[in-house]
Amino acid sequence: MDTPWFVYLIRTRQGHLYCGVTTNVSRRFAQHSAGKGARALRGKGPLLLAWQSEPM
Repeated sequence: MDTPWFVYLIRTRQGHLYCGVTTNVSRRFAQHSAGKGARALRGKGPLLLAWQSEPM
């Protein structure tokens, strides 16, 4: 069985949205929050997981 992929949106302190895809949203959000994710989000916290898709 294939691993499901999720689309997610993260809101920054400034109200900007970042869109990403992953197979594990909680793990990826923790990486972003720790400054180990996308460069676009570094130093822009606190971050809020605004939305995630249902598994496809």
